[in-house]
Amino acid sequence: MLQRSYNQHNSHNKITNKLLYVLPGMALIIVAALAVLKTSTLATDTASAVADYGRGATFSVQQDLSLNIAINDIDIPEITPTATGAFQSGSVSLTVDTSNTFGYTLKMYAYDPYDTSSTPTATTNLTNPTALSSGADAIIETIASGSYTEAEFIASSATVNKWAYKNGTNYVPVTTETTLTPHDSQGVYNEMVTFGAKVNSEKPNGLYSVTLNFVATVNPPDASDPRSGFAQAFQYAGVDTYGTTGLYAMQDMTSTICGYVYNEKTAQMVDKRDGKVYWVTKLADGNCWMTQNLDLDLSASTTLTHADTDLGWTNLDTNATWTPLRSTIDSTSYGNITTCSSESSAGTGCWGQTNTGFASGWTNDNNTPYSDNPGYRYMTFTDRTATNPAWYSNGDTFANCSTQDTNCGGQGHYMIGNYYNFAAANATNSVESTVGHTVTDSDANFVMPNSICPKGWRMPKGQSSDNDFITLLTTYNIYGTGAIAFNYQGLNAIRRDPLYFVRSGHVDGGTLLNAGAHSNVWSSTISAASNGRDLGFDGTGIYPASSTNRLYGFAVRCLAR
Repeated sequence: MLQRSYNQHNSHNKITNKLLYVLPGMALIIVAALAVLKTSTLATDTASAVADYGRGATFSVQQDLSLNIAINDIDIPEITPTATGAFQSGSVSLTVDTSNTFGYTLKMYAYDPYDTSSTPTATTNLTNPTALSSGADAIIETIASGSYTEAEFIASSATVNKWAYKNGTNYVPVTTETTLTPHDSQGVYNEMVTFGAKVNSEKPNGLYSVTLNFVATVNPPDASDPRSGFAQAFQYAGVDTYGTTGLYAMQDMTSTICGYVYNEKTAQMVDKRDGKVYWVTKLADGNCWMTQNLDLDLSASTTLTHADTDLGWTNLDTNATWTPLRSTIDSTSYGNITTCSSESSAGTGCWGQTNTGFASGWTNDNNTPYSDNPGYRYMTFTDRTATNPAWYSNGDTFANCSTQDTNCGGQGHYMIGNYYNFAAANATNSVESTVGHTVTDSDANFVMPNSICPKGWRMPKGQSSDNDFITLLTTYNIYGTGAIAFNYQGLNAIRRDPLYFVRSGHVDGGTLLNAGAHSNVWSSTISAASNGRDLGFDGTGIYPASSTNRLYGFAVRCLAR
């Protein structure tokens, strides 16, 4: 006889189900416990429900938007033992509903239902404590090994006074942690877990029980799966979009999140510091890069902190701050920018195409910070052909946007962003104070500890033995032995999808030079007494470990830590 009663409670999504078995002979009671987990090293979202099975064993249901689970029915009938061993099967049915792209894995944990501690003892034994206390052999163990069809289970002498669960078509041993079913896509799944036991008359009558905890865990994104983008990675990490933007924040990026993303997946993200939006891409070197130049304005009255900026992350100094010595120069009202329509055959660049007065107030200084905001300008893309592979026959040109919107006339990747000298890019009011002395050539390969990148991002390293630009470009065959760096193919490829480096020129003493023809992007690395490492490319080739005077204003590209 089976009696079942249901009581509903609204508080904390609590549902109480009492299953009371009234049995004339021997019963095997499986106290089915249920848990839904959204597991991650970063976040766990929980709500709870409690079920009381007969004597008060509990389970919790942890619900979130990506996973729901419910026990539909428990059907564990009684057994009337026989001399040779009577066989009986029963089951627990569950429903799991997940919106997680990569599905879930269902596990079953077994533990002692009579251990009321917070960490009950793991066991696979069915136990009758009443008979056991009188000295009777009142434990039914799981089968030790093997795999049995139902007919084999019934016929075998090895299964007498044993129990098991059905894995597919065969009965196999129950373990204290058993993976039941992995699913690799979202949807509603009905799970049926079947158990079998064979008991002879050597076992005393009574209630034999074990608690089984069913845990459904959402599967993490898989970086080898094209479905795995930034949204899936952030969702799995339990990170919400920022404010009302519908975009994820740059400051919420981590190496773990980046690691979940499929190569060359791209997304737009927002910088919490000023609300500006940037394209980012998981590139083939395994790093997540900004594929758009940084556009952060600096202010002598605004302090950047460890909480929003790449400050103190190398030594985990949570109190690290930086107030720039100088505010960013405003060049937004500067008129049309003269760009290079062609370059000389000597590859010396179009030095005559200058824009004097562009960054008024900029003084060449390789020790203290200068930066310039050119306005919302982007570069148009001009392909280089094989006509003369030694230099560009045509340069890129500037166009304007009214705002730093998400697309900028369809050219969002080609936004030129701001120009920063080495000190500004690496968030210091004195390079020499950061190094600890007057910089000399012996300080080559010194890596600056801070940068103006968002929290969770950093400047590329530029030393010859550890150079992020070299690693990246080698991955795309744009640098290295046999690469296409020094011909028109490489000079086009570095500007194309997915890299999108921009020929934005550079600032020298307030003048904008080489716009539309050359590009330089700062690293975090000192190369000599007055120089820093950068990625440069011009009409003759690509130089990912270039050494240039730190006084120049270059672009900044960050990559995730």
